[in-house]
Amino acid sequence: MERRAHWREWAIVGEIALGAAQRSRDLTGQAHSHHRLGQALLKHGSYPEAGNHLRQALALFGRLGEPARQADVYIALSSTMSGRRRYGDAVTCAQRALALYRANGHIAGQSIALNNMGWFESKRGRYERALVHCGQALDLSREAGEPECEALTLDSIGHAHHRLGHHGEAITSYELALRLEQAIGDRYNSASTFIRLGDVHRDTGDRTAARDAWQQALMVLDQMHHPDGEQVRAKLRSLDSASR
Repeated sequence: MERRAHWREWAIVGEIALGAAQRSRDLTGQAHSHHRLGQALLKHGSYPEAGNHLRQALALFGRLGEPARQADVYIALSSTMSGRRRYGDAVTCAQRALALYRANGHIAGQSIALNNMGWFESKRGRYERALVHCGQALDLSREAGEPECEALTLDSIGHAHHRLGHHGEAITSYELALRLEQAIGDRYNSASTFIRLGDVHRDTGDRTAARDAWQQALMVLDQMHHPDGEQVRAKLRSLDSASR
């Protein structure tokens, strides 16, 4: 559901799971359900509600003595902070996750935390610092054999390079990310990467390549009936207007 952007259905399933866990007084089930429901609500942009569920998950995993799961929740909380443009707080949450993952020897988790830190630093305009974090994340994702982590990190690296004006490096990173996203069936993130790839091509003056990338993104988003398709249509219209 997450990869295919069925977020409304994901939230419904999460609510059912949480209710079942609460009725059976299953603390582990409640912790996981709060975590997953928080993630689903995060995708909807319901940040306060998502944060409430994630904080409950964090407390429950603490009671259960599961620091690695607490790290997972801190990752989701970092995205909640980012969604509210609180990038400094987002970095702090990702740093807490990183410390917990390191203490538990969780290589893939360290990759995710470092990539999140890099992405948030990039959103703050600290692109060089972002590339340092993401470079470390990329090495760890490959060490762990996690193509999803690797793809997300390559996308972040592409974004930082684009903002620094390194268009060739950005295009290469995005194309590598797309190869992995399509291989694992991550439809939503592949659409997001196509959008950003189109942005780079537009900025280099290659309107044909920009149009091709945005049309690929639109095809995926329309198949998912995702509202982000309207943003891509606007990009294509602006491209057509500029051409005229």
